[in-house]
Amino acid sequence: MILYIKHFLAYKKIFSKFKTMEKIYYYRVEGIKGAGKSAVLKDEGLIPMDTSSPPEFGGMPGKWTPEHLFVASVVSCFIMTFISVANAMRIEFEEMKCEGVGTLKPTEGNKMEFVEVILKPTVVVRSEQLKEKTLKAIKVTHDHCLVARSLKSEVKVEPSVIIK
Repeated sequence: MILYIKHFLAYKKIFSKFKTMEKIYYYRVEGIKGAGKSAVLKDEGLIPMDTSSPPEFGGMPGKWTPEHLFVASVVSCFIMTFISVANAMRIEFEEMKCEGVGTLKPTEGNKMEFVEVILKPTVVVRSEQLKEKTLKAIKVTHDHCLVARSLKSEVKVEPSVIIK
């Protein structure tokens, strides 16, 4: 119980700095059908993005797919959340990267859906003393990544901390 309270207070301290959490935000994207099974995604002030169904579903190779963008949104959010958490915990890191792998498979009624996303974050720090603190920051990040928390599919994290 004491450990739980300690973690709760640490989380509260980290995220109390983010007053923007009290507001509601809206994110708009417009999709315009392209050739075959493709579309262009755009919004004011953003670079348009060509997308397609994956080749295995009759789409064009070499384009971002909704499936890639699904996993990319989890990876991107995880990285941005980690940056905020590390900053709040005063963790200086040399590098942070994160690989994401989404598993898409048929479920009940033979409908395709993502059943899990595995995130493999790698953080490079300068000292052994930062390793446990960085692993804790990754746990906090997993608990607070808004995209991961919004998904029906399970999100697993397999972290790695490298001492440089």
